[in-house]
Amino acid sequence: MNKAFQRAKMQGTLGALCLLIASATYLLSDEVAYSEIARVLAWLFAFTFFHYALANIQNITGSQVFTIFKYTYNIAVLVLLGYVAVYLFGKTYHDQLLAFEPFLVLAMKVVWIIINFKLRAATGCRLFAVYAAILIAGIGANILYGMLQVLAPELITASVVKYMALANLIFEPLAPAVLLLAWLSMKNSAKAKDIWS
Repeated sequence: MNKAFQRAKMQGTLGALCLLIASATYLLSDEVAYSEIARVLAWLFAFTFFHYALANIQNITGSQVFTIFKYTYNIAVLVLLGYVAVYLFGKTYHDQLLAFEPFLVLAMKVVWIIINFKLRAATGCRLFAVYAAILIAGIGANILYGMLQVLAPELITASVVKYMALANLIFEPLAPAVLLLAWLSMKNSAKAKDIWS
């Protein structure tokens, strides 16, 4: 059990490190094409590492973190493959389908927040809850900004755009850094209870 826990901790740490690298690519504005490729590769590696880390955590603690991740990941892959198929075979509907992309991203973030609260409950590491709270704050700020764009576009001034850019610049590398610290400081806790089951 200790070996599986150490393996899960290492895989989770590598996944969080990949997310940190992906967020760092946003700072590389000079090489857009290369940063986009690096970001996609980092996300793929992160998903792979988290897949195995969450499977090991579920085997150790009995929490359903991997099951939730697995179903969400499969749905996301199917939706993305659907986007690609529509783009390749009928480009007329592609722009209409892209209107649903923010909702897909929001749903994935909500599920990722739930998974991190379950990780906090399963492992006893409070940094997972801090990471989830940072994600919630980032989502709230982006939703508020989007509502201002639709409901009151005259309120959006250059300073509001500047502050949103600053907030995103802070949240983008901060969240994966907290997740990395959470995986590094995670301890095997047999007393931790899963409050979500």
